[in-house]
Amino acid sequence: MGRVVTGDRFGPQPKLVWVRGDSTEDVAAQLDRFPEVADARRHERTTTVAVTDDLLDRLGAPTAFLVAVQIRAGNLAVRPFLLDEHPPPRWIAEGLTRRYHNGSTRGRALGSALALFEDQGVDTATVTLPGGRPVAYLVDPRSARGESDDTALDIDFNRFMIHKCAAGDLATGDRHLHIWPTAEAGPWLALEILSLDGEAAGALYREISFGDDRYARVRKALGLPPLRR
Repeated sequence: MGRVVTGDRFGPQPKLVWVRGDSTEDVAAQLDRFPEVADARRHERTTTVAVTDDLLDRLGAPTAFLVAVQIRAGNLAVRPFLLDEHPPPRWIAEGLTRRYHNGSTRGRALGSALALFEDQGVDTATVTLPGGRPVAYLVDPRSARGESDDTALDIDFNRFMIHKCAAGDLATGDRHLHIWPTAEAGPWLALEILSLDGEAAGALYREISFGDDRYARVRKALGLPPLRR
């Protein structure tokens, strides 16, 4: 037996405790035959990393595994954190009220994220909103009807966007922030994903998922542009 991600063999190899059909008495007897180990510890995780273990229920197993593979390969850096509730930046407060009804949990979470980025020195005018619109759309929808050009930072509530990041759709150096606005008031759980190598992430995704031809057909079926090479 070996590690699923790296292919390395376990050392030492695990010992068989039970197989389907064994009685509880047989299993108990087998456990009793193992000597006690004073410094025993949990074995190193093999298919995931700690952050995806903790978020497995929220990410879903396929996406969690893919994110873990990219983290282990050094293609993504992932940071979960709690997003505290803050008033949105003044210049977009009115626009948020227009887009989200008064008191909307998503609107407040989005405003809190933009306030956080502004405090970090990020030019929030360059942030992409859920749905692909630029922040300028909140100020004047008539001046920004189309989708935003590629930007270095986007925010979304759609879990599928996390899968896209892990599939290599996030360019090197770009960031994606996913928020789970499940509670009526903050703090809300958030996950920040930083692309360390977008091309390598895309190549690894294709290698472990399916061939290039099928990948291209899937992208076309989803309405996504051809992969840049």
